[in-house]
Amino acid sequence: MFFNSFLLFVFTDVCQIQQLLPFLSKIHLQDLLAIFAIFGVLIDKNLMNNAMQRLSSPEIKGLIFLLCWMVLSVPFSIYPGSSFRFLTQHLWKVLVSTSLILAYGSSREAIDKIIWAYLFGVGLLACISVVASGMHRFSITETYDPNDLALLAVVVFPFAFWRIKLFNGVRKITSIAMCLLIIFMIVATQSRGGFVGFLAVIMVIIFQARHIKKGYLKSVVLVFILIGSVVIYKGGTPYLDRILTIKDFETDYNVTSEGGRINVWKRALNMLVSNPLLGVGISEFATAEGMSHADSGGKWSAAHNSFLQVGAELGFPGLIAFCYIIWSSIKRCRSVVLSYGDTGSHSFDFIISSSIVGSWIGFVVAGSFLSKAYSGEFFFLLGLSCAYLGLDHSMGHDDGKTKLDVIT
Repeated sequence: MFFNSFLLFVFTDVCQIQQLLPFLSKIHLQDLLAIFAIFGVLIDKNLMNNAMQRLSSPEIKGLIFLLCWMVLSVPFSIYPGSSFRFLTQHLWKVLVSTSLILAYGSSREAIDKIIWAYLFGVGLLACISVVASGMHRFSITETYDPNDLALLAVVVFPFAFWRIKLFNGVRKITSIAMCLLIIFMIVATQSRGGFVGFLAVIMVIIFQARHIKKGYLKSVVLVFILIGSVVIYKGGTPYLDRILTIKDFETDYNVTSEGGRINVWKRALNMLVSNPLLGVGISEFATAEGMSHADSGGKWSAAHNSFLQVGAELGFPGLIAFCYIIWSSIKRCRSVVLSYGDTGSHSFDFIISSSIVGSWIGFVVAGSFLSKAYSGEFFFLLGLSCAYLGLDHSMGHDDGKTKLDVIT
Protein backbone atom coordinates (compact mmCIF):
# COMPACT_ATOMS: atom_id res chain seq x y z
CA MET A 1 0.00 0.00 0.00
CA PHE A 2 2.75 2.47 0.94
CA PHE A 3 4.85 1.36 -2.00
CA ASN A 4 1.93 1.88 -4.37
CA SER A 5 1.55 5.40 -2.98
CA PHE A 6 5.19 6.00 -3.77
CA LEU A 7 4.74 4.71 -7.32
CA LEU A 8 1.83 7.10 -7.80
CA PHE A 9 4.01 9.88 -6.39
CA VAL A 10 6.71 9.10 -8.98
CA PHE A 11 4.10 9.10 -11.74
CA THR A 12 2.51 12.40 -10.70
CA ASP A 13 5.87 14.02 -10.04
CA VAL A 14 7.16 13.39 -13.55
CA CYS A 15 3.97 14.13 -15.50
CA GLN A 16 2.71 16.89 -13.18
CA ILE A 17 -0.84 15.66 -13.67
CA GLN A 18 -2.02 17.98 -10.90
CA GLN A 19 -1.24 20.90 -13.22
CA LEU A 20 -3.16 19.25 -16.04
CA LEU A 21 -6.13 18.54 -13.75
CA PRO A 22 -6.32 21.46 -11.30
CA PHE A 23 -8.77 19.73 -8.96
CA LEU A 24 -6.00 17.28 -8.05
CA SER A 25 -3.87 20.23 -7.02
CA LYS A 26 -6.66 21.53 -4.82
CA ILE A 27 -6.75 18.29 -2.85
CA HIS A 28 -2.90 18.33 -2.67
CA LEU A 29 -2.70 14.88 -4.26
CA GLN A 30 1.07 14.82 -4.71
CA ASP A 31 1.72 16.04 -1.18
CA LEU A 32 -0.60 13.39 0.25
CA LEU A 33 1.10 10.64 -1.74
CA ALA A 34 4.52 11.80 -0.55
CA ILE A 35 3.41 11.97 3.08
CA PHE A 36 1.89 8.50 2.85
CA ALA A 37 5.10 7.11 1.29
CA ILE A 38 7.25 8.79 3.94
CA PHE A 39 5.05 7.35 6.70
CA GLY A 40 5.57 3.89 5.19
CA VAL A 41 9.33 4.29 5.48
CA LEU A 42 9.13 5.56 9.05
CA ILE A 43 7.15 2.55 10.29
CA ASP A 44 9.14 -0.07 8.37
CA LYS A 45 12.64 -0.67 9.73
CA ASN A 46 13.67 -2.56 6.60
CA LEU A 47 12.88 0.40 4.36
CA MET A 48 14.67 2.74 6.71
CA ASN A 49 17.70 0.44 6.73
CA ASN A 50 17.70 0.35 2.93
CA ALA A 51 18.00 4.12 2.78
CA MET A 52 20.61 4.27 5.53
CA GLN A 53 22.80 1.58 3.96
CA ARG A 54 22.94 3.47 0.67
CA LEU A 55 24.28 6.56 2.43
CA SER A 56 27.70 4.92 2.30
CA SER A 57 27.72 4.79 -1.51
CA PRO A 58 30.27 7.08 -3.22
CA GLU A 59 27.51 8.93 -5.10
CA ILE A 60 25.60 9.77 -1.92
CA LYS A 61 28.83 10.86 -0.23
CA GLY A 62 29.38 13.17 -3.19
CA LEU A 63 25.82 14.44 -2.83
CA ILE A 64 26.26 15.09 0.89
CA PHE A 65 29.35 17.16 0.16
CA LEU A 66 27.49 19.04 -2.59
CA LEU A 67 24.59 19.78 -0.24
CA CYS A 68 26.95 21.03 2.47
CA TRP A 69 28.61 23.29 -0.07
CA MET A 70 25.22 24.62 -1.11
CA VAL A 71 24.40 25.51 2.48
CA LEU A 72 27.83 27.03 2.99
CA SER A 73 27.36 29.23 -0.08
CA VAL A 74 24.17 30.84 1.24
CA PRO A 75 25.75 33.44 3.60
CA PHE A 76 28.21 34.42 0.86
CA SER A 77 25.63 34.49 -1.93
CA ILE A 78 25.03 37.72 -3.83
CA TYR A 79 21.40 37.36 -2.71
CA PRO A 80 21.32 35.17 0.45
CA GLY A 81 17.55 35.35 0.84
CA SER A 82 16.95 33.94 -2.62
CA SER A 83 19.49 31.15 -2.09
CA PHE A 84 17.87 30.23 1.21
CA ARG A 85 14.43 30.11 -0.43
CA PHE A 86 15.77 27.78 -3.10
CA LEU A 87 16.97 25.34 -0.48
CA THR A 88 13.78 25.48 1.58
CA GLN A 89 11.22 25.63 -1.22
CA HIS A 90 12.72 23.48 -3.99
CA LEU A 91 15.74 21.42 -3.08
CA TRP A 92 14.25 19.59 -0.11
CA LYS A 93 11.47 18.23 -2.34
CA VAL A 94 13.81 16.47 -4.77
CA LEU A 95 15.87 15.22 -1.83
CA VAL A 96 12.76 13.63 -0.33
CA SER A 97 12.01 11.98 -3.67
CA THR A 98 15.57 10.65 -3.90
CA SER A 99 15.45 9.35 -0.33
CA LEU A 100 12.22 7.49 -1.06
CA ILE A 101 13.81 5.83 -4.10
CA LEU A 102 16.71 4.69 -1.90
CA ALA A 103 14.27 3.28 0.64
CA TYR A 104 11.75 1.58 -1.64
CA GLY A 105 14.25 0.47 -4.32
CA SER A 106 15.25 -2.54 -2.25
CA SER A 107 14.85 -5.25 -4.90
CA ARG A 108 14.90 -5.78 -8.64
CA GLU A 109 11.14 -6.02 -8.68
CA ALA A 110 10.78 -2.72 -6.81
CA ILE A 111 13.25 -0.93 -9.08
CA ASP A 112 11.45 -2.31 -12.10
CA LYS A 113 8.15 -0.89 -10.87
CA ILE A 114 9.72 2.50 -10.09
CA ILE A 115 11.04 2.67 -13.65
CA TRP A 116 7.64 1.72 -15.05
CA ALA A 117 5.99 4.47 -12.99
CA TYR A 118 8.48 7.01 -14.37
CA LEU A 119 8.00 5.70 -17.90
CA PHE A 120 4.22 5.93 -17.71
CA GLY A 121 4.51 9.50 -16.44
CA VAL A 122 6.62 10.47 -19.44
CA GLY A 123 4.34 8.39 -21.65
CA LEU A 124 1.35 10.49 -20.62
CA LEU A 125 3.18 13.67 -21.63
CA ALA A 126 4.21 12.00 -24.88
CA CYS A 127 0.61 11.04 -25.66
CA ILE A 128 -0.40 14.66 -25.19
CA SER A 129 2.40 15.70 -27.55
CA VAL A 130 0.91 13.47 -30.25
CA VAL A 131 -2.56 14.94 -29.75
CA ALA A 132 -1.18 18.50 -29.69
CA SER A 133 0.98 17.97 -32.77
CA GLY A 134 -0.30 21.17 -34.38
CA MET A 135 1.58 23.34 -31.88
CA HIS A 136 4.72 25.12 -33.09
CA ARG A 137 6.89 23.70 -30.30
CA PHE A 138 5.31 21.39 -27.77
CA SER A 139 5.34 22.50 -24.15
CA ILE A 140 3.05 21.68 -21.26
CA THR A 141 2.33 22.78 -17.69
CA GLU A 142 4.33 25.37 -15.79
CA THR A 143 7.12 22.84 -15.28
CA TYR A 144 8.10 21.90 -18.81
CA ASP A 145 9.09 24.11 -21.71
CA PRO A 146 10.07 22.43 -25.04
CA ASN A 147 13.72 21.99 -24.08
CA ASP A 148 12.81 20.57 -20.66
CA LEU A 149 10.53 18.00 -22.29
CA ALA A 150 13.23 17.05 -24.77
CA LEU A 151 15.71 16.43 -21.95
CA LEU A 152 13.15 14.34 -20.07
CA ALA A 153 12.51 12.25 -23.20
CA VAL A 154 16.23 11.76 -23.86
CA VAL A 155 16.82 10.64 -20.27
CA VAL A 156 14.01 8.11 -20.25
CA PHE A 157 14.49 6.65 -23.75
CA PRO A 158 17.22 4.10 -22.82
CA PHE A 159 14.93 2.56 -20.20
CA ALA A 160 12.13 2.13 -22.74
CA PHE A 161 14.44 0.82 -25.45
CA TRP A 162 16.31 -1.81 -23.42
CA ARG A 163 13.09 -3.10 -21.90
CA ILE A 164 12.14 -4.33 -25.34
CA LYS A 165 14.91 -6.90 -24.95
CA LEU A 166 14.14 -7.63 -21.30
CA PHE A 167 10.46 -8.48 -21.61
CA ASN A 168 8.09 -10.51 -23.76
CA GLY A 169 4.40 -10.24 -24.52
CA VAL A 170 2.41 -7.21 -23.42
CA ARG A 171 5.34 -5.55 -21.67
CA LYS A 172 7.48 -5.79 -24.82
CA ILE A 173 4.69 -4.22 -26.89
CA THR A 174 4.27 -1.52 -24.24
CA SER A 175 7.99 -0.78 -24.35
CA ILE A 176 7.93 -0.46 -28.13
CA ALA A 177 4.97 1.91 -27.90
CA MET A 178 6.82 3.95 -25.26
CA CYS A 179 9.85 4.27 -27.54
CA LEU A 180 7.71 5.56 -30.39
CA LEU A 181 5.85 8.01 -28.16
CA ILE A 182 9.09 9.33 -26.68
CA ILE A 183 10.50 9.90 -30.17
CA PHE A 184 7.31 11.72 -31.15
CA MET A 185 7.71 13.99 -28.12
CA ILE A 186 11.35 14.76 -28.93
CA VAL A 187 10.33 15.77 -32.45
CA ALA A 188 7.33 17.77 -31.19
CA THR A 189 9.58 19.89 -28.97
CA GLN A 190 11.84 20.76 -31.96
CA SER A 191 14.67 21.07 -29.46
CA ARG A 192 18.10 21.06 -31.09
CA GLY A 193 19.78 20.24 -27.78
CA GLY A 194 17.34 17.38 -27.34
CA PHE A 195 18.18 16.13 -30.83
CA VAL A 196 21.92 16.15 -30.08
CA GLY A 197 21.28 14.39 -26.76
CA PHE A 198 19.14 11.77 -28.52
CA LEU A 199 21.91 11.12 -31.05
CA ALA A 200 24.33 10.62 -28.15
CA VAL A 201 21.97 8.10 -26.55
CA ILE A 202 21.61 6.22 -29.84
CA MET A 203 25.40 6.01 -30.18
CA VAL A 204 25.70 4.71 -26.61
CA ILE A 205 23.04 2.05 -27.24
CA ILE A 206 24.78 0.90 -30.42
CA PHE A 207 28.08 0.75 -28.53
CA GLN A 208 26.46 -1.26 -25.73
CA ALA A 209 24.91 -3.65 -28.25
CA ARG A 210 28.42 -4.77 -29.18
CA HIS A 211 28.43 -6.80 -25.98
CA ILE A 212 25.56 -8.84 -27.34
CA LYS A 213 25.71 -11.32 -30.21
CA LYS A 214 26.50 -9.80 -33.60
CA GLY A 215 23.04 -10.39 -34.99
CA TYR A 216 21.53 -8.17 -32.32
CA LEU A 217 23.81 -5.28 -33.23
CA LYS A 218 22.49 -5.43 -36.79
CA SER A 219 18.96 -5.44 -35.42
CA VAL A 220 19.68 -2.34 -33.29
CA VAL A 221 21.10 -0.48 -36.30
CA LEU A 222 18.02 -1.44 -38.33
CA VAL A 223 15.76 -0.21 -35.54
CA PHE A 224 17.45 3.18 -35.52
CA ILE A 225 17.15 3.44 -39.29
CA LEU A 226 13.43 2.94 -38.78
CA ILE A 227 13.52 5.54 -35.99
CA GLY A 228 15.11 7.98 -38.43
CA SER A 229 12.24 7.33 -40.83
CA VAL A 230 9.75 8.04 -38.03
CA VAL A 231 11.54 11.31 -37.22
CA ILE A 232 11.44 12.42 -40.84
CA TYR A 233 7.77 11.44 -41.16
CA LYS A 234 6.69 13.04 -37.89
CA GLY A 235 8.80 16.19 -38.09
CA GLY A 236 8.56 16.93 -41.76
CA THR A 237 10.43 19.72 -43.47
CA PRO A 238 10.02 22.34 -40.68
CA TYR A 239 11.67 20.08 -38.11
CA LEU A 240 14.50 19.04 -40.42
CA ASP A 241 15.12 22.66 -41.39
CA ARG A 242 15.39 23.62 -37.73
CA ILE A 243 17.75 20.75 -36.93
CA LEU A 244 19.93 21.55 -39.96
CA THR A 245 20.51 25.04 -38.56
CA ILE A 246 22.97 23.34 -36.19
CA LYS A 247 25.53 23.24 -38.99
CA ASP A 248 25.14 27.00 -39.53
CA PHE A 249 26.11 27.73 -35.94
CA GLU A 250 28.27 30.71 -36.89
CA THR A 251 25.17 32.71 -37.82
CA ASP A 252 22.96 31.33 -35.04
CA TYR A 253 21.68 33.78 -32.43
CA ASN A 254 23.36 31.69 -29.75
CA VAL A 255 26.69 32.75 -31.24
CA THR A 256 25.95 36.26 -32.50
CA SER A 257 23.65 37.61 -29.78
CA GLU A 258 24.89 39.11 -26.51
CA GLY A 259 22.23 37.02 -24.77
CA GLY A 260 23.05 33.87 -26.76
CA ARG A 261 24.45 30.76 -25.18
CA ILE A 262 28.07 31.34 -26.16
CA ASN A 263 28.28 34.73 -24.49
CA VAL A 264 26.33 33.50 -21.49
CA TRP A 265 28.77 30.60 -21.15
CA LYS A 266 31.71 33.00 -21.32
CA ARG A 267 30.24 35.06 -18.50
CA ALA A 268 29.60 31.85 -16.53
CA LEU A 269 33.27 30.94 -16.88
CA ASN A 270 34.23 34.41 -15.70
CA MET A 271 32.02 33.94 -12.63
CA LEU A 272 33.70 30.61 -11.92
CA VAL A 273 37.19 32.06 -12.22
CA SER A 274 36.26 35.16 -10.20
CA ASN A 275 34.57 33.11 -7.45
CA PRO A 276 36.47 29.79 -7.51
CA LEU A 277 35.66 28.64 -3.98
CA LEU A 278 31.99 29.32 -3.24
CA GLY A 279 30.70 30.79 -6.49
CA VAL A 280 27.97 33.42 -6.61
CA GLY A 281 25.62 31.35 -4.42
CA ILE A 282 23.20 28.52 -5.01
CA SER A 283 20.47 29.40 -7.54
CA GLU A 284 21.91 32.86 -8.11
CA PHE A 285 23.36 32.56 -11.60
CA ALA A 286 20.56 34.53 -13.27
CA THR A 287 20.92 37.34 -10.75
CA ALA A 288 24.68 37.49 -11.18
CA GLU A 289 24.31 37.29 -14.95
CA GLY A 290 21.86 40.18 -15.05
CA MET A 291 23.94 42.34 -12.73
CA SER A 292 27.11 41.70 -14.74
CA HIS A 293 25.81 43.59 -17.75
CA ALA A 294 22.72 45.41 -16.50
CA ASP A 295 24.01 48.71 -17.89
CA SER A 296 23.96 47.34 -21.42
CA GLY A 297 20.38 46.15 -21.10
CA GLY A 298 21.23 42.47 -21.05
CA LYS A 299 18.70 39.90 -19.89
CA TRP A 300 18.93 38.00 -16.62
CA SER A 301 19.55 34.66 -18.26
CA ALA A 302 19.90 31.10 -17.04
CA ALA A 303 23.27 29.43 -17.55
CA HIS A 304 21.97 27.12 -20.30
CA ASN A 305 24.56 24.57 -19.18
CA SER A 306 24.19 22.39 -16.10
CA PHE A 307 27.93 22.16 -15.45
CA LEU A 308 28.58 25.88 -15.81
CA GLN A 309 25.50 26.48 -13.68
CA VAL A 310 27.00 24.48 -10.81
CA GLY A 311 30.49 25.89 -11.32
CA ALA A 312 29.35 29.51 -11.34
CA GLU A 313 27.05 29.05 -8.35
CA LEU A 314 29.18 26.75 -6.18
CA GLY A 315 32.74 27.21 -7.42
CA PHE A 316 35.20 24.46 -8.31
CA PRO A 317 34.43 22.27 -5.24
CA GLY A 318 30.74 22.16 -6.15
CA LEU A 319 31.48 21.46 -9.81
CA ILE A 320 33.90 18.66 -8.93
CA ALA A 321 31.34 17.04 -6.60
CA PHE A 322 28.61 17.29 -9.26
CA CYS A 323 30.84 15.72 -11.93
CA TYR A 324 32.00 13.04 -9.48
CA ILE A 325 28.43 11.93 -8.78
CA ILE A 326 27.74 11.45 -12.48
CA TRP A 327 31.12 9.85 -13.24
CA SER A 328 30.90 7.41 -10.34
CA SER A 329 27.35 6.35 -11.27
CA ILE A 330 28.33 5.71 -14.89
CA LYS A 331 31.56 3.93 -13.98
CA ARG A 332 29.97 1.58 -11.45
CA CYS A 333 26.97 0.76 -13.65
CA ARG A 334 29.25 0.14 -16.62
CA SER A 335 31.32 -2.26 -14.52
CA VAL A 336 28.14 -4.30 -13.99
CA VAL A 337 27.54 -4.35 -17.76
CA LEU A 338 31.08 -5.55 -18.44
CA SER A 339 30.88 -8.20 -15.73
CA TYR A 340 28.08 -9.95 -17.65
CA GLY A 341 29.65 -9.87 -21.10
CA ASP A 342 27.90 -11.72 -23.91
CA THR A 343 26.40 -14.41 -21.67
CA GLY A 344 24.20 -12.14 -19.56
CA SER A 345 22.66 -9.84 -22.16
CA HIS A 346 19.15 -11.00 -21.25
CA SER A 347 19.58 -10.40 -17.53
CA PHE A 348 17.88 -7.65 -15.57
CA ASP A 349 21.25 -6.39 -14.30
CA PHE A 350 22.70 -6.06 -17.80
CA ILE A 351 19.63 -4.27 -19.13
CA ILE A 352 19.20 -1.86 -16.21
CA SER A 353 22.92 -1.08 -16.01
CA SER A 354 22.95 -0.33 -19.73
CA SER A 355 19.82 1.80 -19.37
CA ILE A 356 21.25 3.87 -16.50
CA VAL A 357 24.53 4.48 -18.35
CA GLY A 358 22.70 5.59 -21.50
CA SER A 359 20.38 7.79 -19.49
CA TRP A 360 23.26 9.52 -17.70
CA ILE A 361 25.02 10.16 -21.03
CA GLY A 362 21.80 11.64 -22.38
CA PHE A 363 21.57 13.90 -19.33
CA VAL A 364 25.19 15.03 -19.71
CA VAL A 365 24.82 15.90 -23.41
CA ALA A 366 21.32 17.41 -23.42
CA GLY A 367 21.93 19.00 -20.02
CA SER A 368 24.92 20.84 -21.48
CA PHE A 369 22.40 23.12 -23.19
CA LEU A 370 20.09 23.61 -20.21
CA SER A 371 20.27 24.66 -16.56
CA LYS A 372 19.14 21.32 -15.09
CA ALA A 373 21.79 20.68 -12.43
CA TYR A 374 19.25 20.48 -9.60
CA SER A 375 16.42 19.02 -11.69
CA GLY A 376 14.14 16.11 -10.99
CA GLU A 377 15.87 14.15 -13.77
CA PHE A 378 19.26 14.46 -12.07
CA PHE A 379 17.97 13.39 -8.67
CA PHE A 380 15.88 10.57 -10.12
CA LEU A 381 18.92 9.14 -11.89
CA LEU A 382 21.02 9.59 -8.77
CA GLY A 383 18.51 7.83 -6.54
CA LEU A 384 17.88 5.03 -9.04
CA SER A 385 21.61 4.47 -9.61
CA CYS A 386 22.35 4.22 -5.88
CA ALA A 387 19.36 1.99 -5.19
CA TYR A 388 20.28 -0.34 -8.04
CA LEU A 389 24.01 -0.44 -7.25
CA GLY A 390 23.11 -1.31 -3.67
CA LEU A 391 21.70 -4.67 -4.79
CA ASP A 392 23.61 -7.95 -4.93
CA HIS A 393 24.88 -8.16 -8.52
CA SER A 394 26.16 -11.70 -8.28
CA MET A 395 22.57 -12.82 -8.85
CA GLY A 396 22.06 -14.40 -12.24
CA HIS A 397 25.77 -14.70 -13.12
CA ASP A 398 25.65 -18.47 -13.05
CA ASP A 399 23.43 -18.87 -16.09
CA GLY A 400 23.54 -15.32 -17.44
CA LYS A 401 19.87 -15.49 -18.41
CA THR A 402 18.02 -14.38 -15.30
CA LYS A 403 15.10 -12.23 -16.39
CA LEU A 404 12.88 -10.14 -14.20
CA ASP A 405 10.01 -12.36 -15.30
CA VAL A 406 11.55 -15.07 -13.11
CA ILE A 407 11.68 -12.73 -10.12
CA THR A 408 8.16 -11.43 -10.51
